[in-house]
Amino acid sequence: MRLIDRLEYLYNGGFPARAYAENRPAIDRTNLKTAKLLAAFASCLFFLLAAASLAFLDIGDNLGIYVLAAVFLLTLLAFIVFYGPHHVDCALPVMYLGVISTAVVTIVLGTWNKPDACSAAFIGVIAALPAQILDRPGRVALLSMGLTLLFCVNTSLQKSASIAVMDCVNATVMCCIGIGIAYYNIRSRMISIISKAQLEWNESRYNAILKASQDIVFELDPVTRSCYFGERDSGYFGGRMSFDRFVSAEIVYPEDRARYFEMLESLKNGENAEGEIRLLDKDGAPVWFSMHIISLMGSDGRRKRIVGRLANIDSRKRKEELLQKKSQIDEMTGLLNRAATEASVRKNLQHCNSGCALLVADMDNLKEINDNLGHAEGDEAIRKLAELLKKYFCAEGDVVGRTGGDEFMMFYSCAEGSQSLLDILTRLFFELNSIGFGENGEWKLSVSVGVAWCSEDCKCFQSLYRMADTALYRVKKFKKNGFAFYDPAIDEPMSVYEVR
Repeated sequence: MRLIDRLEYLYNGGFPARAYAENRPAIDRTNLKTAKLLAAFASCLFFLLAAASLAFLDIGDNLGIYVLAAVFLLTLLAFIVFYGPHHVDCALPVMYLGVISTAVVTIVLGTWNKPDACSAAFIGVIAALPAQILDRPGRVALLSMGLTLLFCVNTSLQKSASIAVMDCVNATVMCCIGIGIAYYNIRSRMISIISKAQLEWNESRYNAILKASQDIVFELDPVTRSCYFGERDSGYFGGRMSFDRFVSAEIVYPEDRARYFEMLESLKNGENAEGEIRLLDKDGAPVWFSMHIISLMGSDGRRKRIVGRLANIDSRKRKEELLQKKSQIDEMTGLLNRAATEASVRKNLQHCNSGCALLVADMDNLKEINDNLGHAEGDEAIRKLAELLKKYFCAEGDVVGRTGGDEFMMFYSCAEGSQSLLDILTRLFFELNSIGFGENGEWKLSVSVGVAWCSEDCKCFQSLYRMADTALYRVKKFKKNGFAFYDPAIDEPMSVYEVR
C-alpha cells in the first residue's frame, strides 16, 4: 500500500469516505452532543491542573496563558451549549478552527522564551480537545500528534534540558491518552451511527418494496396465538384477520379449504408451503391470492413463528379463467364445444341418478338450406337451433354443446322421469318446426334426436353415447324430424316419436 493510501486510510479511521458523506447530519448532531460533554470535562480538568500548577509549580509569566486558556474553554462551552444546537452546520467548523488556533497560540506562548516554566500540563488537554468535535478518528490522531510534535520541538529549542524532557514526556503522555479516548469514542459512535443508518435504510427500502408490490406480509405466533398483518390487510379483509380465523380457515373460500389445510399440515415438519387459494374479502367475495408460508423453528426444534406473504393474483386468475372458458366455447353458437361438452357430461354422470338422460341431435336438412339459400342462412339455422336447445335445457346441471357442424349433444339432469323429458321434447319440436327460412319460410328446421337414459348400472359415457346414437340412427332411418328413446332391456330403440 502506498504512503498516500495509508495516510488516507488513517485519515478516515478505517471507514469508507462515503459512510461519512451519507451520514453527515447524524454525525454532526452526535459530535455536537459529545463536544458539549467533553468541553465541560476539559474545563474542569484544566482548572484542576491550573490549580495544581499554581500551588506546586513556579508558573512565572505563564499566568496569562492560563487565563487565556480558561477564557477560551469557557467561551467554547458557552458556544456549544447556547449556539451549537441551533446552528449545527456552522458551529462545528467554528469550534474546529477556534480550538486549533488556541492550541497553537498556547503552545507557542507557553514555550517561547520561557525556559523555566512548566506549561505542558494543559497542552495535552488543548491538543486533544479538537479530537472530540471531529468526524474521523484518523483526523483526530494526525492533528493531536502534529500539535504535540510542534510543542515538543518548540520546547526543546527554548527550554532547559530537564524542563524540556519533562514537558515533552508530559505532552506525549497526555496526547496518547487524548488520542486513545477520542479514537475509541468517535469510532464507537461512528459504528453506531452507520449501523443505525443502514438499518433504517434497509427498513425503508423493504417498506418501499412492499408498498410497491401490493403484497401483504403477516406473522403468526403459535405460543401467544397472536398475529400481525401488514397495512394492506384492511384494504382486502377490513382488519378482520386474527390467529384463530387464519388457522381455522374461516376466511378461506370453502372449495379451497382442503388444499389450505394441506399447506398448514406441511408446516408442522418445518417445511415451507405455497399455493394459490381464494380468500374471502371484507364483502365476502372470493379473491385469488398466492400464499407463501415459512415456519421458523427454534433451537429446540419447535415452531416459534410462522411468517408469510400474500400476493393478489385475482386479475391474472380471472384472465386465465376467461381464456379457458373461451377455449371451451363454440364461437358461432355460444354453446360448449365438443371437448368441453364431453368433459362436462362425464363430470355430471358421476353424480347423476336414474332420471338423467343423454341426448344427441342432428339437423336433417342443413345441406338443403345451404344449397338453396346459401351458407349464411345455414349458419343462421344452426344458431336458431342452439338458442332453442339452451332455452329448453336450462336447468342447473343441464349441459348443451355443439359437437360437430350440425351435431349437438344435451345432458338432461332433471329427476322427474321420462314424461317430463317427453314434454320438453314435444314443446321443443313444436317451436322448432314453426321457424322457417327463405322468402316464404318454405324451408323448415328439421332435427332428429336420440335419447339414452342413465341408470345405476349404466353411467358410462361411451355406452350412453352409443345407445343415444343408435336411437338417433333409428330416427334418421325412419322419417326424420323426431326423437326416440333407447331401451337397454331390449338393446334397441323404442318407437320413434314423429313430429309433424
